[in-house]
Amino acid sequence: MVTDKLTINLHVIENWGDPGSFQKIEMQLSGEGSFEFLNYGGWVTFNQNYSVSKEISDRNKLNSENILLIDATTNSKLVVIFGWVYANDPGLVTIMDPATGNILFNKDWDMKSISDTNSDNKLELRGTSLFDGEVELLDFETIKLELKKD
Repeated sequence: MVTDKLTINLHVIENWGDPGSFQKIEMQLSGEGSFEFLNYGGWVTFNQNYSVSKEISDRNKLNSENILLIDATTNSKLVVIFGWVYANDPGLVTIMDPATGNILFNKDWDMKSISDTNSDNKLELRGTSLFDGEVELLDFETIKLELKKD
């Protein structure tokens, strides 16, 4: 997939028997180096295993159900991919900054909403973790993520 200057390739490990739609993601900004990430547990096509609300999927800048590309701020995008959901486990949410290749968030988390509730032109993501049960807020201050109890 190519969007603006970002190229994203998804890979399935050959002869891999574990679940998941893909196990490797490669991102490259034009003129920059590429970044690769592996998840041997597998990331999944959302809404086939990890359920994502219409409100969340409508924010996707890509025509894809494997990758959620969202505007975190007016000048930055984030790549969000989802891991396999098992029983009561909400599934892994991995959030990456394609500009730096950093993984900003990688946790079993049930993403509930994406919004700019305080009108600061930065998104806030709300969700719950498995053991906590309290609503948690991912607040984007520039590109840094801060996890708070809501």
